[in-house]
Amino acid sequence: PDKRYFPETGHTVSFAFLDFFNEHGGLDIFGYPITEWIIEKNGRIVQYFQRAKMEWYPENPPGQRVQLGMLGMMYVEMYVDPIYREREPPYASGELLTRNPSPQPTPIASTVTELRMTATLKYPIIGLNGTQTAYIYVFDQLGHGVPGAIVEMEVQYKGERTDHFSLGATNANGYCQIDFPIGKPAPGYVVIVNLWARYGTLTAQTSTAFLPWW
Repeated sequence: PDKRYFPETGHTVSFAFLDFFNEHGGLDIFGYPITEWIIEKNGRIVQYFQRAKMEWYPENPPGQRVQLGMLGMMYVEMYVDPIYREREPPYASGELLTRNPSPQPTPIASTVTELRMTATLKYPIIGLNGTQTAYIYVFDQLGHGVPGAIVEMEVQYKGERTDHFSLGATNANGYCQIDFPIGKPAPGYVVIVNLWARYGTLTAQTSTAFLPWW
């Protein structure tokens, strides 16, 4: 009863990880396990699922010993060069947009012929009243960061509200980020995050999503 084998991926979920899995949405939320429990270099016991990472914190009080790993942060740390994560003044932490005109984009450099962007979130699954973080990287046709690109974000909560944010301009490395509260949306409905970047006459768009749950 303390273990469940998943023939779809050939892995087993056990003990506290299985309890957390069952109590917080199971397959619909986390997907299938894609590893067994393992011990990472920092000594932490973890297990990876298709859409989540569970971590074991025996030092925490009961009910808080299983925590979800920060997959968005992991993506940034694994795939984005550290120089792209540096904050450089002026840095805009992001505020709800008003009806005031948006900042004017930086004049386009002649070497930039195409604008692209990627975005990832710190928490793929987040508790109600939590604070989410979005990491955005704007780059050109060669993969080089584009400084001075104006970034805006729209967060769509199903059937409830849509929040708009201005992140200001990307830093010298083409990077920006924003922390934003999610409030208390209806749990179990995916929240869509749309982002736009403008640089001169060039534009780029991308989307990501997260799930408020408990």
